[in-house]
Amino acid sequence: MPFSRNNRIPFEKDIEWCSLSALDLKAKILGIIYKYTLPSELINELQSMINHCNSLLEEVESLKSNKIIINNSLDKRDDFLKLIDSFKKSLFTHIKSLSEKYLIEFKEVDNDF
Repeated sequence: MPFSRNNRIPFEKDIEWCSLSALDLKAKILGIIYKYTLPSELINELQSMINHCNSLLEEVESLKSNKIIINNSLDKRDDFLKLIDSFKKSLFTHIKSLSEKYLIEFKEVDNDF
């Protein structure tokens, strides 16, 4: 999340960029599914990752649609950060599983907010 590290830029930019990243990830996963003949267990794993992207996008839209009141702007930011943290944890579970199954080196990155 590039913008949240600069307090002068509203965290809504983080929401925008994270949404775009989720859409991009979804598109890349779908491209893999359609391009290659994959075992059903791998397709299921990739589909779960797509489902996590969809859930994130739905929850972000719900968060964005809430009216911003000056007093709850920090609450909204906190809700967004919790949402992203949950998304990362759920997605990395699949990534780690795939990396172990297919012997692909994977190093988890800790991105504390």
